[in-house]
Amino acid sequence: MPNSGASFLMIVLALASALPAAERRSARILPAAARAYVSVADYDVFQERWSATNLSALLDSPELRAFRDQIEDQLGVRQAEMERLYGASLEELLSLSVGEAAVGVVETSDEKTTLMFLVEVGDDRAAVESLLMKAEARLLGQGGRKSEQVIAGTKATIYHVPRPDAEDEEVVHFVKEGVLAVSGDLATAADALQQWDEPREGKLASLPAYRDVEDRLAAADPNANPPVIFFADPLRLDELLDPPELQADGTRRPTFADRHGFDAIQAIGGTLDAAAGSYDLVYRLAVYAPPPHEKGMQILDFPPGEDFAPPAWAPDYLSSLTTLYWRVEKIIEHIGPLFDDVAANDEFGTFDVISNDVKTELDVDLKELFARLGPRLVISSDYLPDVAGASQRDMVAVEIKPGEEAKVEEEIARLLRDDPTVERIVVQVPHREGQRIVLNDRTLWRVGEAGGLGGRSDRRGFTAAGVMVARGYLFIATNYDMLRRLFSPEGQVRSPRLADAADFQQAMKQLDALDPQPACGRMFARTERDFYTTYEMLRQGRIDEAETIYGRGITMLLEQLGDEVKLDFDSLPEFAEISKFLGDSAATIAPQPNGWIITGFLKPK
Repeated sequence: MPNSGASFLMIVLALASALPAAERRSARILPAAARAYVSVADYDVFQERWSATNLSALLDSPELRAFRDQIEDQLGVRQAEMERLYGASLEELLSLSVGEAAVGVVETSDEKTTLMFLVEVGDDRAAVESLLMKAEARLLGQGGRKSEQVIAGTKATIYHVPRPDAEDEEVVHFVKEGVLAVSGDLATAADALQQWDEPREGKLASLPAYRDVEDRLAAADPNANPPVIFFADPLRLDELLDPPELQADGTRRPTFADRHGFDAIQAIGGTLDAAAGSYDLVYRLAVYAPPPHEKGMQILDFPPGEDFAPPAWAPDYLSSLTTLYWRVEKIIEHIGPLFDDVAANDEFGTFDVISNDVKTELDVDLKELFARLGPRLVISSDYLPDVAGASQRDMVAVEIKPGEEAKVEEEIARLLRDDPTVERIVVQVPHREGQRIVLNDRTLWRVGEAGGLGGRSDRRGFTAAGVMVARGYLFIATNYDMLRRLFSPEGQVRSPRLADAADFQQAMKQLDALDPQPACGRMFARTERDFYTTYEMLRQGRIDEAETIYGRGITMLLEQLGDEVKLDFDSLPEFAEISKFLGDSAATIAPQPNGWIITGFLKPK
């Protein structure tokens, strides 16, 4: 059967770049073995709405012409590959759409995957027959053998296409009740035709995970009918695309998720809308992770919070700020086996040995230290106008429980006292007392050699980290100078407060309107600033050095695609030429009995 990993990714990108409250027909047709799924309710309507967004204007802008041409060339390669494998390209299938268009990745009986396309084509039989004849000629031209079979009253045309040094590939075409279906596996096509368009057992729409995600997304906005929906079983899909290694007894080693309880995350699903009211994009993402949570999964304990206003120490020059409520004491309680697996080559008990050594030699009980923290975390980034010698500067601030600040500072000092890469810097922290500005001496620990975190000099453009206790928080920054700036007169006195910024306040009001339920986290980003460093590092060919979430995500995506996609990023324009298209973004995370739901938006500039 045709390989479906990179193919599905490119198809999703194509749908999204061209790019439920009500259950989709395709979910009642696809088999329950579908591990990933994307549906566009009306392709033509969504194209029209997408064209009204700032993102569409950016992609169509003269500044991005050279890079856009590369993307179109790559999509053209994938279109040609799909044409070779299935007899028809995605563009040809979508040209017939008069309603819904969907694609699913379906697990086959031999634990592989195949793609299945479902396109509502209406009554234009002539256009459908014309495309099917072209597809037949292409497949037969590759030496394919044609046969026909009636399945559940519907004629299916099957092609077996020889491939060098591989088994013949199977391709199935059929049309039923105005839906054109194309699949790479006969059994999958047969499963779809059985109990056609019925939400019964054996269909994607019947899965408890799918129903839960669909119900929660619909409840989040009962009046919405978003044009794009998606669903995935991410852990099973990862197993299929990258099978676990075999053990000595011939069985597969349990996955990382299985070993540490993260197999509780059974599904994710979401919706996407474009040009919705005053937003460029509005999205919702539901995570299905029903209890009980065991092992490392217990770390992900995010209670509802009450205060999402930026702390008084947060200046307006920050490019992004996230407030997250997290019972951080759960981290130290359950991190041991995870640490042993990842950092100690599965040497069981290593973390406990380290913890005992820290307690014995440094007089710091890590469980007691973590018990003094939280539950509020504040994660922020600041804006660097020059990336020639610096990476993005990010910071995590963990709230300290009342009355525990001095004790936390003492314990951090003991933890760092014997590290030869640590430098102790005295910082005079200003704060207001009525009309007066008072300076208090606080310690900033500079951790690591310049040019590398913790002495790692292999990452260019990344200076030493910083650790500090002040203003009721434990601060940990990727760049110690970020803390020096934060606690300077500029950061604490002269700069306006982020909490008073009009754009932040408006974003929070919009989140209240989109999702008023109690939240455990809220995120705000000035995308024009927040993405600057990652973009410039991508353009300069240094994305693998980026220490940002964006950078890591892009790096992982490029590594996964490998030689499948080749793009010349130095053809991208300077960031100043595209920043005019980038508006603010925000999101809220709500804990629910069976997981979480994330609601967010991107605004036009």
